[in-house]
Amino acid sequence: MIAGHPAVRASEESFPDESHPLGELAALATRGAKDQVPVGEILEQRWRYELGEIDVDPWKAAHHFVPIHEIDKIVDNEIDPPEIKGTGPVAVAASKLFRHQSVIGRKELLHSALVEASFLAVGIDQVWAELHSYEARGILRRLAGKERTECWTTASIAAAEARLLRAADRSDEHDWFRADALETALANAPHLAEEQAHAVRFSANRDGVAICEAPAGTGKTILTRALVEAAHRSGLKVLGLTPTWVAADELSKSCDIDALAIAKWRYDYVRGQSFTVDANTLIVIDEIASPGLLRRAASASCCRHTARRGPPACFHPTD
Repeated sequence: MIAGHPAVRASEESFPDESHPLGELAALATRGAKDQVPVGEILEQRWRYELGEIDVDPWKAAHHFVPIHEIDKIVDNEIDPPEIKGTGPVAVAASKLFRHQSVIGRKELLHSALVEASFLAVGIDQVWAELHSYEARGILRRLAGKERTECWTTASIAAAEARLLRAADRSDEHDWFRADALETALANAPHLAEEQAHAVRFSANRDGVAICEAPAGTGKTILTRALVEAAHRSGLKVLGLTPTWVAADELSKSCDIDALAIAKWRYDYVRGQSFTVDANTLIVIDEIASPGLLRRAASASCCRHTARRGPPACFHPTD
């Protein structure tokens, strides 16, 4: 409730005496005497003062409230606009699926489209008509082969796959890590299993891109600490990128490096405000399978074109 609201005033008039049980509860909650609990005009003045200090108009905030997921959607669309333009149920459903998948099947597309149609009060016939329209215009493209006739992708996603492969084609490029720095980092991590130590050596090879794939819980983050130490001892900076801010915080704390959500880094990168990345920066991308093909391709391309030979990148897919 907000100070000055009729319900608040009625409540104050109903219980003017601070000896009421509610007053006693308030006193207990503040661990103070009942006569020290602010009520009435004093409480209202206190609320107005505190709201004024942070420059908040509660009535304006309530009338112009925008859910946080809607704000995220606006920011997200600036970097990754919907794959299919339109407000119909098929366009909305397909765009949501394509954010995390490069190929979508008949069952999941129709299920998602019918869910969106229920929100828009759109019938099944209109869903089918919209789907056939996108197919006829080549916006949704069926994959070749009889066994894949019920799967769709788009031309832009196919192009993104090609960009991703080109950006990752950086074999035998440069000696990024010093041999002594790598061995010292491994010596300082005796807790690593043989397979983990092998993964660290593999990630520190001459290739510009290394992919370290393992199921969840097998210690990819632990071995990343050794890789980060080897990078620092080799004179490299390290930047961590993850699909979410929660994962970024965890990677930052676990490996003691700067870590950002991929969407935030890309948003700043196109505006020239991002973490400075050059040919001496190791980029560790955690859970690379989660962000979706378009973000993976964009991140890899940014890495490739940042410097003449590009910074090294270590991708950690999920299981």
